[in-house]
Amino acid sequence: MAQLNLVEGRISTIIFQMALPASVGFFFTTLYNLIDTFWASKVSEQAVAGLGVSFPIFLLMLGVAIGLGQGTTVLTSHAVGAGHEERAGKTVVQALLLSILASAALAVGGGLVMKPLFAQLSPDAETAKAGWDYFSVILFCNFFFLASFAMNGALNAVGDTVTYSLVSIVSTFINAGLDPLFIYGWTWGDTQIVPAMGLQGIAWATVIAQALGLFYVAYRVSQISLWPHMVSQKLRMHWATQKQILSQGVPATINMFAVSMGFVLMLAFIRPYGTAAT
Repeated sequence: MAQLNLVEGRISTIIFQMALPASVGFFFTTLYNLIDTFWASKVSEQAVAGLGVSFPIFLLMLGVAIGLGQGTTVLTSHAVGAGHEERAGKTVVQALLLSILASAALAVGGGLVMKPLFAQLSPDAETAKAGWDYFSVILFCNFFFLASFAMNGALNAVGDTVTYSLVSIVSTFINAGLDPLFIYGWTWGDTQIVPAMGLQGIAWATVIAQALGLFYVAYRVSQISLWPHMVSQKLRMHWATQKQILSQGVPATINMFAVSMGFVLMLAFIRPYGTAAT
């Protein structure tokens, strides 16, 4: 997968070369969620409702990841287009450091408020527990999501949307294979190789698929022209660069927050009608 030249050639051709893989990637992301819902339905009605309750909360976390990715893409692509690859490499490193800070803040803040929030949005205690059992795994492993979006922002900046598409496709199949394995477990003779985790197994399947995807994205980043400039950077916070990333990314994050709040309101109105409605 060669790095695209985004400053030469027909604009329409470059748009098509970048848009088609991204569209395929988003299709498989949707399929990914459908597969999780299918396997949750094999666990219980409360498991499906728990996934439904966790969805707007997941969107909040995803909004932070999208903001980081968008901020990284914008600033890095500007630097690359201007021929300042050293500045571009610095931006990516600062985005990764920012993802570590954001990940820790989400884990701490979410750990404090998510459980009561699930209780408020769920029609019963069993659904609230199912939602928390699932989402707590995602919440405390959120770094894999945030770092993946930040590093993918660097790939987008140099015209590589194929990697995202490939990761989405492979992750979907990995997740589809791990879901039943982790839900029901695996016993070999008298030895329990994989414990049965129920609904929480779906979350662990997602985390493992995302972690493997992050490793591949990191490998692809190591193959682009920005990598030497990233390696040369010292791992210290550069607040001016991080402020620029946030200035580009926060609007996208706020947009996702607004979408999430729409689902929260919907769940609040649906709650009195019970688990089946949720």
